[in-house]
Formats: sequence, structure tokens, C-alpha cells
Amino acid sequence: MTLTFPATAVTAGPAFTCVLDASSRVWCWGANFAGQLGRGASGDPSGVPGEVVGLEGVDEVFAPAVNSVVAHACALVDTAQAWCWGAADQGRLGRSASETCTGFNEDFPCSTQPAPVETTLRFSTLAPGADHTCGLTTDGAVYCWGGNDAGQLGSTASEGSAPVRVTFDRQ
Repeated sequence: MTLTFPATAVTAGPAFTCVLDASSRVWCWGANFAGQLGRGASGDPSGVPGEVVGLEGVDEVFAPAVNSVVAHACALVDTAQAWCWGAADQGRLGRSASETCTGFNEDFPCSTQPAPVETTLRFSTLAPGADHTCGLTTDGAVYCWGGNDAGQLGSTASEGSAPVRVTFDRQ
């Protein structure tokens, strides 16, 4: 495969890859059972880069660097707003999802197109994990959302799509 445009950034998730082009658009390819290619459908993998639907003005794109059963991706747009797509179980997208995807013989909520994380927070960077996402806000605070079965949200909160502030106790 040869990209016919210059890429300015690349991120790789479990079995999929996304690049950012010089026009601030995101292109993804690979596995797509959770809609992680952001093309408006889930299903068969694609070895051909395709543009993520409805996402413009992207500054950075992020995918989990961990091997997870289901996957998601996120991007920061020029307003410092976080957008995510893919598997939505446990709240990892920062909002609810009305679609259903099937992977590994199970159904789970998903979003096959990007949409903003439901918050007024603005982020300088994001860090998607296996079943959660964390972000560093433009004022230096850390917020996380999604699964919390191992305490990865930095709090005793239950899993959920609402960003939870991580507090640090320097003793």
C-alpha cells in the first residue's frame, strides 16, 4: 500500500492504524469489527486507507497501544475538543452510543462515526487505554472515563462515560 498524500502523524491500535494528513483529516485501515475505522459501518477489515467520516480540523489522532479485544480511537480537533469512535462499552468514548457491533461472538455498543466526548473540558492530549480513555486538559488537570475494573480512572468511581478528575495527593 502506498499513501498518495503526505502523512503528518501516525498511531496504531490493536489491528488497525490511523494517520493524520496535512489537511487535518484522519485516514484509517485494518480491523473494523468495532467501527474503529470511523467510516460509518463496522464489519470487514480494510487494507486500504479510508477517510474517517465527519471529522475535520484534527490536530492529533490517538489509538490504544495495548492489545484489547475491542478497540476505539480518539482525536483532538482545533478547538481542543476530544472526539472518539469505535467500541463504546464501559463508556470509553465519553458518551453513550446507540449502535451495536459484533466481534468475537458478542454484541457490544459502538459508534462507527466520530462524535465529541460529552464535556465542556478542553484537552491538550489524550491517552486511550484498553477500555478507558484519559486526557490532560489545557489547564493541566487529568480526567479519565470508561472502565474502572482495575482503578484505571484514578478514583473509586464506577465505570462510565462522564470524565472523572484524577486527584493527586502529594505527601
